[in-house]
Amino acid sequence: MRLLLVSIFTLTLLFLSSCDKSHCYYGKGDGIMAELAKMGHIVNVNSSNYERVETESLQRLDEHSPYSDGVIEYRENGDLIASIDFGAGEIDKAQYTGKGGDKEVDLKWDDKDKKEDYYKKVVTEPLVKADDCEYIVAGIIKFYEIKSGQWAATFDYGDGTCDEFINKKTDKGESTFSMNDYPEWN
Repeated sequence: MRLLLVSIFTLTLLFLSSCDKSHCYYGKGDGIMAELAKMGHIVNVNSSNYERVETESLQRLDEHSPYSDGVIEYRENGDLIASIDFGAGEIDKAQYTGKGGDKEVDLKWDDKDKKEDYYKKVVTEPLVKADDCEYIVAGIIKFYEIKSGQWAATFDYGDGTCDEFINKKTDKGESTFSMNDYPEWN
């Protein structure tokens, strides 16, 4: 019996110590991974064979902020499919025109009222979802710890290619992981 209790205690310690700020928080699971699963996409295109065109110069306050001015158009075979206008007036918001009609989109999620939220998420490059691909094909999200404001990670979804990979950058380096490892995202 004593050996069983020691084994359970050891396994519990190993599990809890295996988390770091980029994967787990307060021992409650996947942290950034779970937070990312809550987010929707911003731009929806018909296929991953689209062209991204900056029709008005893109500007941002700093490298960690979303765009604050400018327009991006998404085209397929020369036809306008969607656009995002970052000069609509409000910081951290943009005007989306495309599938589903016109809507204002948030570029930052900061749910300080929810105790389990540990990160502020900022979309610094719009997320793109193509109908012919089950994955997000482009976009960049930066994560910041809510309490300290420190940058924690950057997720880069790529250049529009239909694949399951996300490049993750933290202060510990860069790695690539598959969205297939997290089926709840799909």
